Amino acid sequence: MNQPIEPPSIYQLRIVLREISPLIWRRLLVCSDTTLAHLHTMLQIAFDWSDEHLHTFHLHGKDYGSNGAETRHVRLGTFRLRRGERFRYVYDYGAYWQCDIRLEAMLPRDPTHFYPVCIAAKRAAPPEECGGAWAYMQRLDQHRYHPPVDALLVAADAARALLEADADTSVPFSPIIVTVATSIGNCNLGHGRETRRHEGHRADRHADG
Repeated sequence: MNQPIEPPSIYQLRIVLREISPLIWRRLLVCSDTTLAHLHTMLQIAFDWSDEHLHTFHLHGKDYGSNGAETRHVRLGTFRLRRGERFRYVYDYGAYWQCDIRLEAMLPRDPTHFYPVCIAAKRAAPPEECGGAWAYMQRLDQHRYHPPVDALLVAADAARALLEADADTSVPFSPIIVTVATSIGNCNLGHGRETRRHEGHRADRHADG
């Protein structure tokens, strides 16, 4: 590109993983002279990906990355991005993870800070090999409506332990804990309690015999 590069500053970028609800996002502070290759590495770290698949940046009508222009010498400042402007990052052409990247602010460089840095985030990224956003949303629905019984048993046992703890050492009373203990316990542990009660009666009958 022939455009002159802006004087170095700090870009505040908000990266949202598209087609997933609730939103999964990261907020990064990066130098404006960061290359696209370096930004690719930052995104891999931010979303805990392995960098084993192809990737592409789509910026100002042009593709950069595995199947486009090279990224090692292309700096963000070259594009003279405006506040609020967006561009796209795609990782793994099979799963097709899409990140919407928006320039939220341009800040002065603080010599006492290190860059790049992640200053905010929401929710863990999906497992990289789960098949993409659509497959991940299906998995969420399955867990939401058919949660693993083992996980519910552990949660119920933990809630019950808190409720039964000595008053001097227990955590402050919480209606949420009561709700978890009663709803999960009654719905999912009832069969276990009945089984133990039945086994106890059977043992008593054997003892009497």
